[in-house]
Amino acid sequence: MKPDDYPVAVRGGISGQSDRFRAERKVGKYAARAREDGCFDRFADHVLQSALSSLQSPLRLLTLPHLCNSVAARLPALGRGTRILIEGFILELVSSRALLRLNTVSQKHEPYQTLYAAQDGGVVEEALSNLHDRVRAVSSLSLSQAASAVPSALAARMQNIPILLGALLYRGLATTDTAPGVALESIRLPFAVPRF
Repeated sequence: MKPDDYPVAVRGGISGQSDRFRAERKVGKYAARAREDGCFDRFADHVLQSALSSLQSPLRLLTLPHLCNSVAARLPALGRGTRILIEGFILELVSSRALLRLNTVSQKHEPYQTLYAAQDGGVVEEALSNLHDRVRAVSSLSLSQAASAVPSALAARMQNIPILLGALLYRGLATTDTAPGVALESIRLPFAVPRF
């Protein structure tokens, strides 16, 4: 797909080129135009392939803004009018379940979501199940213990481990004694005695 075929968000700047853009479609919160209807589908496929490249090899759990930036970096000659559409295309991939969401908590103990490829859903669920089983067996689990309990595909990126632990916190399956704003060091069962 050539950059001239990329859809663009409808803004005041393209009105002089209205004969060039014959197809129109809503993408996320924007109205977008393209040369023809097929341009939207081809661009959506490019976004999907770029998203999968970003999320796999090694498997990564990324927030929506990080994934949008990663996808944008993989698409050549991307103009601003097209770049702002990437979020909408990614949200369409989430709606179609090509990408999945994982709810977790941040260092500040605030909820947020990460995204991962649907084909990695089994690996992510296995990791969460392993972590939950491990924390139930030992009452408290450190980052290094957690890294040894998850599949190697997820352990390859250490940034995934606090995200997975945060998912257990979000689900109420674990708690932490780590203060908000401090990097998550360990989790424990909600009824276990704190270790200081």
